[in-house]
Amino acid sequence: MSRPKRIILVRHGQSTGNLDKSAYQLKQDSALEITEKGKLQVELAALELRNKVESGANIFYVSPYSRTRQTATILQQRLGGDWREDPRLREQEWHNRIHDAIISPTYGSDMHKEQLEYGQFFYRFAGAESCADVYDRASSFLDSLYRHFEKPDFPENCFIITHGCFMRVFLMRWMHWTVEAFENLKNPRNAEYWTLERQDDGKYKLIADLNWIDLT
Repeated sequence: MSRPKRIILVRHGQSTGNLDKSAYQLKQDSALEITEKGKLQVELAALELRNKVESGANIFYVSPYSRTRQTATILQQRLGGDWREDPRLREQEWHNRIHDAIISPTYGSDMHKEQLEYGQFFYRFAGAESCADVYDRASSFLDSLYRHFEKPDFPENCFIITHGCFMRVFLMRWMHWTVEAFENLKNPRNAEYWTLERQDDGKYKLIADLNWIDLT
């Protein structure tokens, strides 16, 4: 098995939905694009990553959402490499009529209150996914990734361009974290990246400035 030197999880740049929640009333979640600020965020991340990945070969696994495709396009242009879209990397699915959560104050407030009481990982919004459902997707994707690692020419740097929730559940799965650990980890910022770097013993070390909830 030819495991990559690095696995780099990247959250998309700022989207129109991140900037203004009312954007969900105009477009479906998967069609929301990144803003000019989001493009700049990704450009800055690409500059940092260029120094970190050296001149090794790259492959990008990309969520099929518009904002992740745009993020991957910028990174690919700056770093080089091939990419593959994988629907399992998509955002956590919300209600198909997500704008109801925005224009109806009771929909949002009541469900988020329930979520806090029930637990963020297991709670499923009506007609949507729980974080536990996303975890199952991440496990399936990781199984496929291990098979790809078996290729003798697998690139040194494996990028996964995705969303905040998926990044957290992927780390939970990889690092064998508890549900409590997952719930105490905040989402990464837009265009933030977390690196798993292979050590001399073959194990991976997490290199990231994680943002944990202060429980003190």
